[in-house]
Amino acid sequence: MTTNTTPAARYVDDAIALIKDDGVSDQVKKKALPGLYRLAVESAAKQVYFSKQARLGVAPETSESTWSEHLRTKPRVALALYGDATRSIGGWQSYRDYREPTMRFCGGAVHEGTDDLTMESIKRLERTVDDLRREGKT
Repeated sequence: MTTNTTPAARYVDDAIALIKDDGVSDQVKKKALPGLYRLAVESAAKQVYFSKQARLGVAPETSESTWSEHLRTKPRVALALYGDATRSIGGWQSYRDYREPTMRFCGGAVHEGTDDLTMESIKRLERTVDDLRREGKT
């Protein structure tokens, strides 16, 4: 048993547990894993966005309303990074080689599934989530 401090960390741990669980078929893993990635990235982005908005004095209801208007991962990450869901995150993604594959997991792979059931993909997820969380400390 371990203690996680954030929802994003719990989703990462769930993804690790899923990959390592020999009792779960690869077919299930291929469909479920991208959803966990998306939940992890969006949880980290939400934490950052709400923290930044609170420091700016924005009412929680306003932040929640803005967040809820955007249902896709990239606009939510843009909210976390820039406070603007319409901004491109392309530069941020390309700055580190592990971010783009992780974001791809959060997009089409959520609907199509994935064949990448490796711990390397989990490491990319962890690093992407860590990068997002650090954005909230700046």
